[in-house]
Amino acid sequence: MYEVDLQKFWRDDEIAHQDNCFYPGPQVALGIRMSSECVYAELGEEGNPWVPEERTRAIDLYRRYNDRAEKIVGRRLLNENFLPEDAQFPYVKRIGEVFGGTYSVRYHTEWLTECFDDEDQLNRKLDEVRRMDMRAFMLPPNWAEEKKRIYETYGLKPPLMRHIRGPVTLACSL
Repeated sequence: MYEVDLQKFWRDDEIAHQDNCFYPGPQVALGIRMSSECVYAELGEEGNPWVPEERTRAIDLYRRYNDRAEKIVGRRLLNENFLPEDAQFPYVKRIGEVFGGTYSVRYHTEWLTECFDDEDQLNRKLDEVRRMDMRAFMLPPNWAEEKKRIYETYGLKPPLMRHIRGPVTLACSL
């Protein structure tokens, strides 16, 4: 393997990111940035890369991964700045739950369980959903207070996307 001047590499990389397209400098911008999926294989740890990790374990894994990365590439690649636990928004129900489904993790992926046996059950549920107060069903009773508290304390707004799959996937799952 070739020797690399890591300080020069990262300095040139910062410059290259200023103008990503057709940059005339010594190197192109490094497009890859590591994400948490890599920690289990890199550290030889058991875990599911597709499901959020328990906070204290994630902090430990990220720190140990970054300790190794720093020795190899001269930088800590994963974000170790975890928000305090009280900066987490309360659970918001998801679209599958509106129809009576439940989510579970099996075989390293999330599944929405089937909840209808026949068309009549589906039709009854659709009628129920049409009459449902969606906000009251999906949001916890303390939603407004928590949303305000988190914004005033940490400047955070709730995430906009709720990991919704397409309507056909939803329908086939139910």
